[in-house]
Amino acid sequence: MRTHDELITQISKQIQNYRLGELGYPLDENHVDRWVFQFNKDVREIILLETLSLLSHCYFSKGKVKQFLFDVVECEKIWGTDDIFTEIQYIQFLNIQNKGSSQTHLLEMLNDLLEDNYMTGLSTSSTDQTNRYVYLDDCLFSGNTVIRDLERWISSAKDHSTLDIILLAAHSSGKYYLEKKILPNLCDQKGINYRVWTYKTFNNSKYDKYYYDCMWPKHTLDDNLSAFIEQLNPSDIDKKFLFRSKEYISPLYTGDYSRTIFEQEILKAGAYIHSCCAEPSKSMKPMGYDFFNTLGFGAFFATYKNISNNSPLAFWWGDPDADDSHPFSKWYPLLPRKGNKNDVITWE
Repeated sequence: MRTHDELITQISKQIQNYRLGELGYPLDENHVDRWVFQFNKDVREIILLETLSLLSHCYFSKGKVKQFLFDVVECEKIWGTDDIFTEIQYIQFLNIQNKGSSQTHLLEMLNDLLEDNYMTGLSTSSTDQTNRYVYLDDCLFSGNTVIRDLERWISSAKDHSTLDIILLAAHSSGKYYLEKKILPNLCDQKGINYRVWTYKTFNNSKYDKYYYDCMWPKHTLDDNLSAFIEQLNPSDIDKKFLFRSKEYISPLYTGDYSRTIFEQEILKAGAYIHSCCAEPSKSMKPMGYDFFNTLGFGAFFATYKNISNNSPLAFWWGDPDADDSHPFSKWYPLLPRKGNKNDVITWE
């Protein structure tokens, strides 16, 4: 069994290059210790143990992202040939993301990789030769981001072309929704052949009998949580899905008992954070941003550039430099998030 200090050291090593050069403080052992100190003493070791396990599966360092791009380039299954360097002249790599900068950053990395290792580059423009499109991104959650991007773009796509959606990671429910409900209606009208490629898939279908990877807490008593649930639309709550009622198989956690305690404590911390905001975004939930009437999405996904707001608030909410009157001052984050226009809060 690893000690408290050993766990803190291992976590700090995992995240030490997160948003490197952007933060005004190091993500060292003191940083991790300050974050976990916000939880009750008797659960801190479990919080550290399960956080380390999540980081090992769901945190993508710069090296891991580069390996993903190398593997994409060399995947004959995607390109239908072992000569991508001939095929690439017919491909437009789409840079159409309206929210965030992950797509632009990945395309820049991929272009650098191609230039440095294969003496070629990629094009984000369409030409007369273009007959294939690639939409590259880091992670699919509900699928709404890629859907909105493609809906804006589809009118400019050539009939009877090919669209490859290539993702570092995807959540199974969003992937199913995209593949079975959206892409057929979107692409069939123009005769576009579409395929979705995922490097890593997280199971998050609540209808699955055995497997579930996202954080989905069992019922727990907490005043802030009770207050949050009262704010939800009671007519739109599927109570059997509000709290987890059974054990699920997932490699992301160290064990059933530890997972249960971990999820409940992360939920209570998120409910406290939510209570600190006078008028939070309707999508802001204790277990991460979610459009649906839930406790939150419950994902854990981060790269060395940022963490998703679909991850529980306890991991990313807060700013140590915030004014005492600001909600960000009420919690110290493990992975401070670079926000976008959708992360809406107000002062108390």
